[in-house]
Amino acid sequence: MTPTSDALNTIAIQTGLTTQALGQSIHILTETASTNSLGMTLAASGEPDGTVILAEHQTAGKGRLGRSWVSPPNKNIYCSMILRDPRLQQHLTWIPLATGLALQEAIQKTLGITPSLKWPNDLLIGNKKLAGILCESTSRGQTGGVLIVGIGVNVNAEREDFPAELQSTSTSIFQESGHPSNRNTLLTSIFNYLEKWYDQLASDNIVAVQSAYTAACSTLGIDVRCTLNEAREIHGRATAIGMDGSLQVIPFEQGARQVIEIRSADVTHVR
Repeated sequence: MTPTSDALNTIAIQTGLTTQALGQSIHILTETASTNSLGMTLAASGEPDGTVILAEHQTAGKGRLGRSWVSPPNKNIYCSMILRDPRLQQHLTWIPLATGLALQEAIQKTLGITPSLKWPNDLLIGNKKLAGILCESTSRGQTGGVLIVGIGVNVNAEREDFPAELQSTSTSIFQESGHPSNRNTLLTSIFNYLEKWYDQLASDNIVAVQSAYTAACSTLGIDVRCTLNEAREIHGRATAIGMDGSLQVIPFEQGARQVIEIRSADVTHVR
C-alpha cells in the first residue's frame, strides 16, 4: 500500500491546539533549504515566541553534528520552532530531551506506536531511527537569547525514499504501521505535548522530566560507544541520566570505577 499524504494545513493543525504560544503562528513552505536556518532568520526579524516553520520539502535539511537530514517531499514532518521564554535558557541541556519526550508521547497517543528515546536527540523503533532533533541558539540582532528547535519525523516515507545506505537504519511510521498517517493531526498533538514538557522545564520541574526520560530511554542499561571528538572515544555502560540531562557512563577501562558524565557526543548503541 503506497501512502498518500494530506498537505500541511495551518487551520487543520491549529484547530485542536491547546497551547498558549506554540503553533499559534505557523509558516508553511512548499520548499526551503532548512527550516532551522529559516527559523534563525525569522527569529532575528522578531517573530514571536512559539512561531512554527514547516516545509513540505527541504533541499538542505540539517541533522546533528553537521550531517544532512534526508527530506523526501510531501511525506514527512520537517519543522522548526522559535522559543523565546527566558526560563528555558537555564535548562538548555534538557531541551532536546524534553522535545524527545513530547514526540514520543504524541506519536504514542495519536498513532499507537511507542518509539524509544536514544540519548540525546533521536527516536528509535527497534534499532532504526524514526525521528531526530536539532537544537540551535541565536542572539542575533536585538532579540536576546533565542532557541531554534528543529524536529524531523519520518511519517509516510517508504523504504525506497531513503538512500540505500540508510534503508537498514531508518524507518517511518508508515513502514511500521502499514498505513499512512495524517501529518496535521500528528503535528497538533506534537505541539500540545511540546508545550507541556517545556512548561515543566520553565517551572524548574526537572525531576519530572528526568524521571519520564529515564523510563523511555533505550540508551540506559546497555553498552555504548561515545565519540567525543576525533581523538577520544569512551566505551562503557550507560547507567543514568544526570540532573543536567547528561548521560552517565561507567567506562570499560580496566580498573575504572568513576562515572563519566557525557554532555555532548555521538553515541552508538553496542548490541
